[in-house]
Amino acid sequence: MPPKPHEPRLLPDDVAACVDFLVDEAARLHLASGADAPVAVTVKDVLVGGLPVGDYEIVIRRKPSALAERLGRLNNPWMRGFE
Repeated sequence: MPPKPHEPRLLPDDVAACVDFLVDEAARLHLASGADAPVAVTVKDVLVGGLPVGDYEIVIRRKPSALAERLGRLNNPWMRGFE
């Protein structure tokens, strides 16, 4: 999926393809389990330019819909239940 014109392009194409694959797999897990728990991937011993920068964690979670975000901002507890 090409980036939207206003979004900065931060990742090379091959890395973006891997990210898309990870998100698809997380979505499959969410659909199979019926839960939207975040999926965390830990990448150990990351090197940048040959220098160690430590461990990184990538967290994939389902983003609430725009409608759910708008309803959540309303000051009505009944309306906040729709997600």
